[in-house]
Amino acid sequence: MSCWITYSQPSANRIAEVFSAANIVTVCEPVTEIQRLAVDGSLLQQHGDLPRFMIFLSQHAASAFLADASDEALVWLRGANTTQVLAIGPATAQVLRTAGVAAIRPEETSSEGLLAWLAAAELDPSDIVWLLTGQGGRDTVFTQLQHRCRLVRQDLYKRRERNVDALDLNKVTVAAVGSEHGLQLAARRMAGCDDLGLIVPSQRIADIAQQMGFLRIEVATASEGPSMLRAYALLHRPNRD
Repeated sequence: MSCWITYSQPSANRIAEVFSAANIVTVCEPVTEIQRLAVDGSLLQQHGDLPRFMIFLSQHAASAFLADASDEALVWLRGANTTQVLAIGPATAQVLRTAGVAAIRPEETSSEGLLAWLAAAELDPSDIVWLLTGQGGRDTVFTQLQHRCRLVRQDLYKRRERNVDALDLNKVTVAAVGSEHGLQLAARRMAGCDDLGLIVPSQRIADIAQQMGFLRIEVATASEGPSMLRAYALLHRPNRD
């Protein structure tokens, strides 16, 4: 028995290490890879007014921004008093905090959780919001915010599909997917393998997987180690309905 980790890097290796520490065999074959995009000038140079909120929608966006940021931008970001930096989840927050940036993480790790946090913070139409994200993902936050504030979007990377046709699924019993896009790509390779279990990051994606015909599904929030291991154990419990 083994678990196919379909997450992109570096999440894939991090999750694989958690499973390996629990003596669970993993197949680390991401269905997507991340390609950084060239950014023409920094947001600080392009926009004179500083934002009230700066939102990072993934660890990839945070890593790309920090890698390309000027020393001036990093000093400002680490000491920002009037700008609140929001991270969509724990991995994103960790990237920022490791770089010395005080990031806020909403309790619910999802686009909906982030939007609920902003609503509670009484977002005003005059507020400037910087949205750091990538191409090819959910546009929920962008769609919901574009008419509610002065929104500035910066795409810092794009996702590319990886070929996993050579993957041997004979000994795989569970696949861990990290997004709706990842589920769709993994499902192509799992065609005809209806008995495979799925570990998904939210109930929304669990519902989508069920609509696609998957029957054995467990939700593991935030891709955290204990949650992932618990989901894996539940998918292998005897007499599971």
